[in-house]
Amino acid sequence: MATNLQFIKSETVTSGSSNFSVTNIFSAEYDVYYISLDAGQSGIAASDINARLLDSSSAEISNSNYDYANLRHTLGGSTTSEEKATGGDKFAKFIGLAARTQANAGNGGSVYIYNPFSSSSYTFVNGNSIDSLGAYGSRYIGVLKETTSCTGIKFIPNNASATLKTFRVDVYGVK
Repeated sequence: MATNLQFIKSETVTSGSSNFSVTNIFSAEYDVYYISLDAGQSGIAASDINARLLDSSSAEISNSNYDYANLRHTLGGSTTSEEKATGGDKFAKFIGLAARTQANAGNGGSVYIYNPFSSSSYTFVNGNSIDSLGAYGSRYIGVLKETTSCTGIKFIPNNASATLKTFRVDVYGVK
């Protein structure tokens, strides 16, 4: 795979939000995108971040066409768990987060997204995440099984009452 990253966009939430969209990032210029996520403080009760792709009008794609699998490991690999589902309305637990409210705590992840802008192929994702205190990490794969041309992505805490206190997304095209 090519490793030349071309910076596209950076977006940051600094005050707490119940969701966060990054729009106008996918185009015909690239087939593969790399997204770096720094969740910083995840906020009260925030654990795990779901994601939905956005269509060309920045509307959420919420049809039941998302499939995913997630493998989680605890510190030292003493415990692993697998989650998987088909026919969901989002990429569930897209980035695994520990609920952290301490100023020095954070969570991060990296994700590759394949063919999001293509209207003739499915969109695939794979990535990993870890919390800064080393409690666990996760590996993720997923597919949106429809041929909608996507131009953005929306991040949503798994817990509906949670907020994202600090959250940064950096998007790169892969050449």
